[in-house]
Amino acid sequence: MKKRIFCLLLTAMMAVSICAAAMPVRAQGAGEEPVLSVAACNVSFSDTVYLKYAVAFDNVEADDVSLLVWAQPQDDYTAGGAAAVLSPDGTAQAAGKTCLVFVYKDISAKQMTDVFYARAYTRKGGVDYYSAVQKYSILQYAYNMLGKTGAASESASLKNLLQQMLAYGAAAQAHFDYKADAPATAEFYQVQVQGGLLSDGCDSGLYLPGTVLTLTASATDANGAAFARWENGAGASVGTAPELAYTVGAKNETLTAVYGAGEAPSTEPTITVASVNAAPGAENVQVAIELRNNPGILGMVLKVSYDAEAITLTGASNGAALSALNYTAPKRFKGSGTNFTWYGEDISAEEVEDGVILTLRFSVPAGTAAGTYPVTISYSDGAVYDADLAYIDPVLQSGSITVAG
Repeated sequence: MKKRIFCLLLTAMMAVSICAAAMPVRAQGAGEEPVLSVAACNVSFSDTVYLKYAVAFDNVEADDVSLLVWAQPQDDYTAGGAAAVLSPDGTAQAAGKTCLVFVYKDISAKQMTDVFYARAYTRKGGVDYYSAVQKYSILQYAYNMLGKTGAASESASLKNLLQQMLAYGAAAQAHFDYKADAPATAEFYQVQVQGGLLSDGCDSGLYLPGTVLTLTASATDANGAAFARWENGAGASVGTAPELAYTVGAKNETLTAVYGAGEAPSTEPTITVASVNAAPGAENVQVAIELRNNPGILGMVLKVSYDAEAITLTGASNGAALSALNYTAPKRFKGSGTNFTWYGEDISAEEVEDGVILTLRFSVPAGTAAGTYPVTISYSDGAVYDADLAYIDPVLQSGSITVAG
């Protein structure tokens, strides 16, 4: 039995009632008259956000299909432990098929970053059948439509609505003190896993920078080849064991489990600027600069350049990879070239690390036109050196900020 789940966000609504002062009203009738008055006026934060799922089904009666939903990751996504069991609520066309529609309503505005897990379920001939687990959230839908995790919607009004909705969700989080350290307006980044799984049993998710994820892969693949390494999107090895503790950086990343000897990843020292998406008016757009195959850099002056008329560099913070060195931040930022400096007197082998060396924070003015704006890096001869004062010539890979229309 083949089943697919397609998730659609329906809407988010807040019902607000505003009352004016009311005079007592006397009802007519025999005897003592009742006295009515409005004792108080208030506002109710009664809000509803729906997740809508379309389930394709074959070889089973529609009435026998249900949708299981969990609000937390599970070790075992099976019937009996679901937080909600939904019945069909009509039909809709999706992926060229007539699908059953399921609506999950138990979500409030403060839960816009909460992740929900769902899978279709039926029982036939005494046997349980399931679809794959679908991981989804209001935040994921918004990021998809805003172009942060793929092609953006062409509807400017929808994108504006989603930005306002996330702001409302963040305000609700603060008001109700619910996950206030991870507001819906923060910058989350998508991590995708190929050939393995995250600890929640899924292969992707949105996370804040600094979150530590556990990735797992099989010791051998279907052909019996042994696990070799995890590679990031740039093709660099980030771990050689099937279980990897991965720290999320300030960029979207794809991590792939590689089996067999294969082609060895590059061993050249490489500095890479992330490429990210942003919307006009966005604040705190984080662009990570990452170093891999660090040969033991003791000092470096790195110049960062960008289009200051389209994007604004508002801040920068030192990364963990060169934290053993002294870091000097520039006094002011210039689009034509801003120098960041690291230096140290000594460094041990244990302090030689790969990873993020710098996180840039940009804002995008509301009037910025849609397009891709490069963020480039460069260095002068002799500006990168090791403990022996020997020059190092790392490969440089520029990045960009793509502003959605």
